[in-house]
Amino acid sequence: MNQQDGIDEKIKEIIAAERRHIREQDTGEPLTGLALSGGGIRSASFGLGLMQALYAGYNRESHGLLRKFDYLSTVSGGGYIGTALTWFVHQLGAGAPPVGASAPLGMKGIGARTEKSSYNQFLDFIRQHGNYLTPQHGLDLVALLALVLRSMFVSLAVYFCLAILALKLLDQGGAFAEATLRDILWIPLQGPLTLNYFLLLALGLAIALGGASLVFSVLCAWKIGAQAKYRFFIMTQKLFGRCCKLILLLVLIGSLPSTLGLLGQFWRKVTIAGLCTAVGALLGFIQSRKQSSQGKADEAATPQVAQAAAGAFFLVYGLLLAAYMVAARLPDGALFGWLGAATLFFGFVVNLNYAGLHRMYRDRLMEVFLPDADCVAAKQWGPATRANVALLAEVREVSRNGAWPYQLINANVVLVDSADSRYRGRGGDSFLLSPLFCGSYATGYCPTEDFANTGMSSRSGMTLATAMTISGAAANPNSGVAGKGVTRNKLVSTLMSLLNLRLGYWTLRPDKRKRIPLGPNYLVPGLFQGVFGCGSHENSTFIELTDGGHFENLGLYELIRRRVQLIVLADGGADPGYIFDDLANAVERVRVDFGVQIRFRSDQDCDLAGILPGSGGAGPWQKKYRSAKRGFAIADILYDRHDPAANGILLYLKPTLINDLPTDIHGYKSGHPTFPDQPTTDQFFDEAQFEAYRELGYQLTKQMLRDAEVQRLLGGFFK
Repeated sequence: MNQQDGIDEKIKEIIAAERRHIREQDTGEPLTGLALSGGGIRSASFGLGLMQALYAGYNRESHGLLRKFDYLSTVSGGGYIGTALTWFVHQLGAGAPPVGASAPLGMKGIGARTEKSSYNQFLDFIRQHGNYLTPQHGLDLVALLALVLRSMFVSLAVYFCLAILALKLLDQGGAFAEATLRDILWIPLQGPLTLNYFLLLALGLAIALGGASLVFSVLCAWKIGAQAKYRFFIMTQKLFGRCCKLILLLVLIGSLPSTLGLLGQFWRKVTIAGLCTAVGALLGFIQSRKQSSQGKADEAATPQVAQAAAGAFFLVYGLLLAAYMVAARLPDGALFGWLGAATLFFGFVVNLNYAGLHRMYRDRLMEVFLPDADCVAAKQWGPATRANVALLAEVREVSRNGAWPYQLINANVVLVDSADSRYRGRGGDSFLLSPLFCGSYATGYCPTEDFANTGMSSRSGMTLATAMTISGAAANPNSGVAGKGVTRNKLVSTLMSLLNLRLGYWTLRPDKRKRIPLGPNYLVPGLFQGVFGCGSHENSTFIELTDGGHFENLGLYELIRRRVQLIVLADGGADPGYIFDDLANAVERVRVDFGVQIRFRSDQDCDLAGILPGSGGAGPWQKKYRSAKRGFAIADILYDRHDPAANGILLYLKPTLINDLPTDIHGYKSGHPTFPDQPTTDQFFDEAQFEAYRELGYQLTKQMLRDAEVQRLLGGFFK
């Protein structure tokens, strides 16, 4: 049995274990799943409306429909509200209350603020804290910016000191001493060409490369075997490429003394070095904001790549100039030794998962979507002390024997250096975080209680809050929506790594059970896998987990892997042009990886065209708001063309305006023209904005549930 067969068997074991957990007495009935897509707080509020409508059902017999789903697959923003549901039920204790007595997240009496039920208090708490990144109480916008600056400062300080130490050692070794080309390559010249060793080596290598090019052109004409010539072409192309990279590196480092010499006075040198660094940081910030706002930027967009490359160059070169200045003036002896010791101390001891933006993002999300009961009762923000230590493995009882849906939290594992072209091209693989198992096809799986267990505390392991946050880690080097975007660019990733502009999470590979004394730090894996951008593959000791939308943003992939036969999917991602790119990406990947076709029905009562703005009629009201005919479409999932009974149904919902919506939604649209596709960078929702998306999700789902065909399909699964 090869490794791939072993992983296939492991996946079968995982799915079988999930089925036994969900259905202690498995009668072979088809599985059902609910998927909540990524899209930040917008997707969370839209998904909440959908879950509330599902809980209400379409008649008394279907009341509590939400609880009848086997799986709840969430990505990014959909994971905020999906995890909130899991946490709320977990807080009620082992075993879910009966349907008539429980209504989590305000699913009974949806708008009733005066009702004293804790369920509506929880909904009201989330509604009032949609601006989760700045909940006040000292955690305002200034504090947020201060944290970003702190994270950038510590990262730059460590890497700046590393550069000083490296350049000082090179200087002491005579690498910057001047020599002539004759001294290195024994080339007789009339006048000595005096340069430092780096520049002379670069020049000598360039000359050698030119000579090798001439030799290569001659060797190509030799009559040798076709296979030998083919291997020779491959070898020389690799060699020439590596030589060019080495020449660029030598020129970059060798030019430092000459550049500083041309600048003249000391303060002028400091100013230029500082300006280079500042310009690079500014361009990096601008590029990061553009990537976040566009979300689905084209990786090949030349202006963006050029700006990113300029930012990376200025930042790196400015830091190197400043580091060389300090290194040239740094005395030998104790000071050099203390600097080296301090750099190694901070480089190895500081945990990247705690010192960067990830921890802040986790805490703010946790405080709003996984709050303590006393904070909800008091209607005030406060620390989420219970969720802070609640492990992902501990919430498995929520879904025992189908009490509530079993949550699949979808993430992405960064594999940009994988030897497998599929992972390398996509930038990663689907990484599952669930109460029973964690892992991916590429890296393998392990029981959740063994995952992320470093042994550094008595309760170490993956927490529910951390899993939710990983799934929403949208801004990160070497990753982008569906594996594309400017942040996949190596230069941009270097820039973001130097500034520590990352929301991702470093952890040990799932099959690494051995506990380690130190967590992920600036040197391991931060230096090589982060700054240098090498070693991010499925066999790395440390792996980096990011937003599930960096692989597939709908939560559909893992449900198809499990051959779920009824899937209700809420696509809350920003799509102002209604190009359905997240859907297209998901359909393509499940076809390529699982051989499963998803085909939307072509009749006018359930096709995708009915979701498009303007399809709802030609009346004055419809023209004003460009109303759609409906907010849902139906697709057939073709698992097995020879066995129709194995095939499934996809009910697809998307934010769009339809006829007969409440007045407040149309009023909000009038004041906010980009609704319901406001940019994902807007994570500061007030009550009106939150309610507009929540109510829209509720109304679109109710419209879907009133449809006769949908009722017929649901009736075949929920009897």
